[in-house]
Amino acid sequence: MKQFNNTTMSRPFIMVVFGGTGDLARNKLFPALFSLYKQKKLPEQFFIVGFASRGVEPLMRLFLEHVSYQQGFFDNRVAYEQLIERLNTFDKKLGACITRFFYLATPPDHYEVILDHLSQTKLSEGCGHPSTGTSAMSSVPNGSGQHKWTRLIIEKPFGKDLNTARMLDKKIAQIFEEKQIFRVDHYLGKETVQNILTFRFANGIFEPVWNKNYIDHVQITWAEKKGIEGRGAFFDGVGILRDVAQNHLMQLIASVAMEQPKSFSKEAVRDVRADAIRAIRCIDPEDVAKLVVRGQYNGYQAEKNVAKNSNTETFTAMKLFIDTPRFENVPFYVRAGKKMPKDEEYSPMRGLAFVLLQKNRGQSFPWGQ
Repeated sequence: MKQFNNTTMSRPFIMVVFGGTGDLARNKLFPALFSLYKQKKLPEQFFIVGFASRGVEPLMRLFLEHVSYQQGFFDNRVAYEQLIERLNTFDKKLGACITRFFYLATPPDHYEVILDHLSQTKLSEGCGHPSTGTSAMSSVPNGSGQHKWTRLIIEKPFGKDLNTARMLDKKIAQIFEEKQIFRVDHYLGKETVQNILTFRFANGIFEPVWNKNYIDHVQITWAEKKGIEGRGAFFDGVGILRDVAQNHLMQLIASVAMEQPKSFSKEAVRDVRADAIRAIRCIDPEDVAKLVVRGQYNGYQAEKNVAKNSNTETFTAMKLFIDTPRFENVPFYVRAGKKMPKDEEYSPMRGLAFVLLQKNRGQSFPWGQ
């Protein structure tokens, strides 16, 4: 399989992180960027702007020479005009139109207002648009053969339901071209998750038994010892099902249940993953009580910014089935929860190998025949 983690960027870039002081940026995005910096995977010239309503304490000094913070509210037009001025200084410093990434690391409630302001201020157009004050730079190549080189990176959850997801997709398409848009689930960046496909398709031993004839059931568990950690305003409107199960765990199910793609191009892998998710059997309303469990940890309603009578779940468990010839009638037990006894991300590979060996103890495997 093609590996992407050895790629080194050579072209300068600007990344604007909306929600620069939030949980995702603090715990995931900035540590990942710093890791790339330490590995010398980033270009010599890059600029990162954290856009947030709160201030921030100094962090990693060498890395932060490339990082600046802008304090402002996402619905404040003046703050975006100040952002334009800041980005222009980077372009002028290098004498070029620099690649711009806009990373929405915010709760989804902020997506629409940020997208509206990116469009209205023409920040989405990149360096060279008259409204951004850098039209004089438009004759300076940015190394990509284009003068409009911006990218939008948007995190899960992508909408609250099918209708809001479609509305969000429509709004984004009005501002950015499809090739500019990256819809991201950061969970797919985990090494263990990436290795599932290698484990399956680059290994002639396991793929022949990766089916209903040898697998009794599949268990996928995501558990955290910590609670919501001050994220009540976001989490109480989402719950563990939308926050984790419908994205992270669905991606794991897809990795386990997908068929082998014709190639390992991103399009081919995407298509077979989507096929696996489409094959998940819909739960009939009358069966929900038998196949789905929702729970809430003690003390959740006392958390900051959580409704006193909140019914939001912090734990969920489901019994699912994948209606494909490979996994016909093989149950998938999916669990996710906060304030659990221990941190656990139960590896589908380990679980499947264990179940496979237990079920077939004393029997001959195909490779032993």
